[in-house]
Amino acid sequence: FDPESLKQLKPGDEITVYIEKLESKEGYTILSRKKAEYEKAWQSLQDAVKTRDLVTARVVSLVQGGLVTEYYGIKGFIPASQVIKDQDENLESFINKDLELGVLKCDRRRKKIIFSHKAAMGKSSQQGREMLEEMEVGEVRDGEVTSIKDFGVFVDLGGLEGLVHISELSWSRVSHPSDILSVGEKIKVFILGIDKETNRISLGMKQLEPDPWVNVSTKYKVGQVVKGSISRIVHFGAFIKIENDLEGLIHISELSFEHVDDVEKYVSVGQEVEAKIIKLIPEEQRIGLSIKEIEKDKAKAEAAEEPVVETAEKATEASTEVAVEPTETVEEPATEEVITEEAATEEVITEEAATEEPAVETADLQEPNQNEQER
Repeated sequence: FDPESLKQLKPGDEITVYIEKLESKEGYTILSRKKAEYEKAWQSLQDAVKTRDLVTARVVSLVQGGLVTEYYGIKGFIPASQVIKDQDENLESFINKDLELGVLKCDRRRKKIIFSHKAAMGKSSQQGREMLEEMEVGEVRDGEVTSIKDFGVFVDLGGLEGLVHISELSWSRVSHPSDILSVGEKIKVFILGIDKETNRISLGMKQLEPDPWVNVSTKYKVGQVVKGSISRIVHFGAFIKIENDLEGLIHISELSFEHVDDVEKYVSVGQEVEAKIIKLIPEEQRIGLSIKEIEKDKAKAEAAEEPVVETAEKATEASTEVAVEPTETVEEPATEEVITEEAATEEVITEEAATEEPAVETADLQEPNQNEQER
């Protein structure tokens, strides 16, 4: 406890404490009020970044470039550009003063807090209150991006700030607001809601563009094959940009018939792919796509063509066989004729040989007769 807060306590008061040790050597639980306030302060600063609520901090010193503040023991910094002062006023005049500040940045890991005096003055000024009274839901206003957070962007509307949540930036999914906007950029915003009690203004940007989901059911059907480029990859699949502000999801289970552990091994950002629509729910802004179904359809088509090829091959073989059979039938008689001719030739030779043999014998018989006559 600090001495001042201790004086204000009385028996029966409920307080928040931080447990430092469950049991000491004496058997007591060691508690800390100061550490509890410190933790609570960090939480309030982190909440103030999201809600844009104001906090009160004391200026403790002047450094190069701005002012050092203290908020429940937590040191912060106000850049000189974020301090509102008169023309002849210097920064030293703010030392030991309590200021209402807006929280621009809160990084507990680095213990870094950035405050803005301008944000607080703009929010609490008479001009700001008058603007809030004049604003109406549905209006379109000009604004300037003052800061970018993971959850959205804050826009200065000319004395009042409003928040464009990340889901209201575009009809297509946005990974981070800095992907499409930058600090200082002039934009037009649509007023979605006004809370005059908390001075909070909800803004949108996608409302200024046509909703691509209105006519999606007339342009696309389940079973239709679409072409698109991979817009982003997540651990559970990949998103395809089918047209401007219209995306569909290929779940990791629909990438391939093989087991997929790493989506990036199968697709990459910017890659052009074909996919089949397997789910279409316009009211939920969801389109389910599949590359696996494309492969399945191709396999079916190839299987349907295979019997035709086999039939053609069989027909070719049959025609070849028919063409060969007559050739063999025609050639057989020709062979027999040749054999017959050879046999006839042999017979002729035999007959000639038979005719010549008696002549020789006759001549041999006649020779003795001549010798006898000579004798």
